[in-house]
Amino acid sequence: MNALSSIKSVLISLSASKSDNEAEEVVINRYVPESVESMCRQTHYTPREVRMIYRAFKQECPTGIVYEQQFKELYSQYFPLGDARPFSGLLFSNIDHNRNGWITFEQFICSMSLLTRGTLSEKLRWVFNLYDLNGDGFISRDELTNVVVAVHALLGTHTLPTLLDNTARNHVQRIFKVNSSNIS
Repeated sequence: MNALSSIKSVLISLSASKSDNEAEEVVINRYVPESVESMCRQTHYTPREVRMIYRAFKQECPTGIVYEQQFKELYSQYFPLGDARPFSGLLFSNIDHNRNGWITFEQFICSMSLLTRGTLSEKLRWVFNLYDLNGDGFISRDELTNVVVAVHALLGTHTLPTLLDNTARNHVQRIFKVNSSNIS
């Protein structure tokens, strides 16, 4: 049983127990990921590494899934001097491929594996998708500005030299000026 069908079966069983006119939010109590062997086939990790990463993931996300707000809070712990919310939101969107509002352990470990042990081509594709916010295959000036502004917010005001409000937009302007033939 794959991850999506596991989630669907939980949602279906919970929905079936409710009457049609109940408008109650469905909460998944516990998500169980695929087997360690399956995770090893999908990633560049060994069974031992998968187990270690899973234990760490479960410590922060005991239900086995992480929602965007929780992801942002966890990510913010690593950047206490800046505002990590915009950038962590971009990361979350890039990991949450099916856009359902949560990340499973499989989605998390596959992204981690790709970023830490993937080929150069895989890493470049992942980063490109991070910048290509609307998924149209191009990085627009607005998309690049959104990402650069998010990175600047992540760094905070305690960087040297200090980043001014217009620094991010100026960087994007320079990039588009130099590479106007390569970027839409």
